[in-house]
Amino acid sequence: MIPSPALSLLLQPGCGHPDPPALLPTADTAYVGTGDLDADCVADRGHALMFTCRIHLDEPDEVRVEAWHLSDPSRIRVFTGKGPALEHSLLLWGFKPDARVRWRASSSSLHRTGELHTGPLPDELAVTWEIQALTDDAQVEGVLVSTTCAPGIPHLLDRDGDIVWYAELASLVPGEPPRFLPAVQRTERDTILMISDRSRVIELSLGGEVLLDLRRGIDFDRYIHHDVLRHGDRIYVPRVQQISDQDEAFLIDGIYVFDDSGALVGELSTQGLWPLPQNPWALEGYWAMLFPGAYDVTHANSLSIDARGDLVVSFRHLHALVGFQADPDAPGFGAQRWALVGDPQSPAAPGDVLLTAEPGIGTGFMGQHDANFAPDGTLLMLDNRFTSNEDARVLQLTVDLEAQTAHIQESWSLDRVCPVQGSARALPAGHVLADCSTGGHLYELAPGSASLRWHAVAGCAPGLPTPSVPRAVPWPLWGKQTP
Repeated sequence: MIPSPALSLLLQPGCGHPDPPALLPTADTAYVGTGDLDADCVADRGHALMFTCRIHLDEPDEVRVEAWHLSDPSRIRVFTGKGPALEHSLLLWGFKPDARVRWRASSSSLHRTGELHTGPLPDELAVTWEIQALTDDAQVEGVLVSTTCAPGIPHLLDRDGDIVWYAELASLVPGEPPRFLPAVQRTERDTILMISDRSRVIELSLGGEVLLDLRRGIDFDRYIHHDVLRHGDRIYVPRVQQISDQDEAFLIDGIYVFDDSGALVGELSTQGLWPLPQNPWALEGYWAMLFPGAYDVTHANSLSIDARGDLVVSFRHLHALVGFQADPDAPGFGAQRWALVGDPQSPAAPGDVLLTAEPGIGTGFMGQHDANFAPDGTLLMLDNRFTSNEDARVLQLTVDLEAQTAHIQESWSLDRVCPVQGSARALPAGHVLADCSTGGHLYELAPGSASLRWHAVAGCAPGLPTPSVPRAVPWPLWGKQTP
């Protein structure tokens, strides 16, 4: 085989090298094997787990790169270009650390194979994942998280508990290094959207490109918290506001709306919608350092979009989900469309959506988190039950907004108290990925069963705090990936 000029430096070990060199300290190309396609795959900017494949063709054509761990060739990742072209550049990601990866690049008539070495994880990523349960029918592939073990480093773990993607934000964004990441989301564009330190909105590509970086004091004025959502070309994020009433201080929430450029194009307020109770458990808490002596009345903690396109906000301290007109360009922006209330003592009670449940399932929810509509139209949430100190549970509801009804059709107990944060997200085959933030427990649940399909537990390095995982977001790892 005569190598192409572009590959000559990479072929020093020889075509079809039978014994690739030992693992390298950083990600690198081990060797490029046989084939007639002008292609090479090399370490991407020194990142331990990412590579860039560059392919040159004489005629426009589509290309694909298949990649798999030599230790497990059954799990194949497939990366495709964006259509027929002469030049292609594909990002390869999702591989275990310190591993050998075989790749095969191909067009309609040409191909080339090679091998890559991933490197070790950075020392700052001081978290491990122990798998305590895994069944043959588990659906989880990858999970996007942030943890207290590794502040400022969102990462993806696979079902084996190995970290297969990460981003060191301190090296990617300017200014004060981000640390506290209460919300890390996968967007419909396969980007990573997050808020940090109650003051920043950051959007990254998988390759580490900073797509958006909005900061308090520059792009918006108030503190932000708990969640962020991209819907089309709009980004929504809760913000907090202190108001006074009869010499008492209260905190209420609103929603900022930004466009793709980062411009603030709308602001939704909840002021005046509900009474202002003085619940002792709502005094200070999350906001104690910034707003001492204030009652946290609403405490928005998750955002979703319903079937009608309304913005659904979960208010933890109201034990309620509320739908708002979401489009800042449409008449009636910010108007309340509906409310589902889980506790009759809520200031938002009774709401206008009737809540019922299957026999044997307790009706209601308290202090819920991560209410979101699944692809099948059902509503998932983590019912933290924080004021009753009961074990948290995941609820799945059917919702008919036209009929103004909601019915709890399934409930899974997590068999542990989860007073704060956490999540519940849809997986294939009706399974659910749940997160009890306290202690860093991730679960896969299956319909009609109390048996866990998968259970992962975070562990921090010695000297670090007890693990906490605010949210867990499913991410497919096997099959087609389009950079």
